[in-house]
Amino acid sequence: PVPGEYERTSTTVINAYAGNIASLYLNNLQELLISEGFDGPLQVMQGYGGLLPAKEAAGRAVGMIECGPAAGVIGSRYLGHMMGDDDVIAADMGGTTFKVGVIQGGEFDYAREPMVDRFHYVAPKIEVVSIGAGGGSIVSLDPRTNVPSVGPRSAGARPGPICYGQGGQEPTLTDVMILVGYMDPENFLGGAITLDLERTHTIFKEKIADPLGLGVEEAAIGIFRIAAAQISDLIHEITVERGLDPRDFVLHAFGGSCPIVCGIFGAELNVKRIVIPYTASVNCAFGLVSADIVHEYSVTKTLPVPSPAEEINAIYEPMIAQAQAQLTNEGFAESGTAFEWSIDLRYGRQVHEVTTPVRGETPLDEATLAALVDDFEALYERKFGKGSAYRAAGMEMTMFRLTARGLM
Repeated sequence: PVPGEYERTSTTVINAYAGNIASLYLNNLQELLISEGFDGPLQVMQGYGGLLPAKEAAGRAVGMIECGPAAGVIGSRYLGHMMGDDDVIAADMGGTTFKVGVIQGGEFDYAREPMVDRFHYVAPKIEVVSIGAGGGSIVSLDPRTNVPSVGPRSAGARPGPICYGQGGQEPTLTDVMILVGYMDPENFLGGAITLDLERTHTIFKEKIADPLGLGVEEAAIGIFRIAAAQISDLIHEITVERGLDPRDFVLHAFGGSCPIVCGIFGAELNVKRIVIPYTASVNCAFGLVSADIVHEYSVTKTLPVPSPAEEINAIYEPMIAQAQAQLTNEGFAESGTAFEWSIDLRYGRQVHEVTTPVRGETPLDEATLAALVDDFEALYERKFGKGSAYRAAGMEMTMFRLTARGLM
């Protein structure tokens, strides 16, 4: 059991609500794939950054929440590792939203209290924050103040932006990109589609530029800067406000829209370098196929620090046996598996924990546990600021975690 009656209850309700739909969908998909001659395993992405067999994923539908954006962050970690970059800001901008996650030292940040809509739930999830700013986000003026804004409403795929010529009547950020010259209307999708610049100009002038008393280009540039400022503010929120310096990070810009706007907010943040992956428009799919099969196990038990290594090893032994049996059943040889241990620690009288990786292999020894305490304090100060750690308050361990990987 996990502490937090409300969170456990809401997690159960969310899982039950989505589980039947997920199970039906995945079963139908599996049958369709078999009928088309596919005889491989169907695997489903999880929000914590790993794959699960479809049958198991159907029973853990809550784990699929925001699994797509999580896959994008995994793709950035994989690419960053290939390029020698362990500190990466993974920025994903598509048609509806801008999402961003942070990779530091080659590791993800995990959401401590993830939410869906307005409901908390208890499930590990790579932290990805978002705002309603994407290529399809609608540009509008406040009817009372005449102040322009971008999003959160979206034109969607249909009718989509005005320039697509599918009946769109409201200016979007994509239309702004054309008006400021960041997109070539004659060479969209390699020339497969010709965008309607004239109609875009006419409607934007009527609905945005004229009411603002500005020329079309001037108004479009202003709108574009508003969107870039919103994005910069969000990245500041998960970097600067947490004691991280964007200048130490490489920015990965992916999704259908982010490569167009990344130069503006990347320069404002003064990031080390901007990388636009070759797989930019499908980076989440790239991350998915680069992920491993991952199973998460945990035991809740409160122990003081220090505690005997034998007591902690006794907690991990049955988890390791269960994980090894499960991976063997899925066809992984022992050489094709990897195990990672972590423990949730907190200071005395605190209610929030910091999940701290355990160095080395099991069985754990006293030296490993001493290093764990040092690592906890370093992580604590990284999250909450230099000088925030206070060993004299005492510490306790509250949850023991095991991550078991089937290496793909």
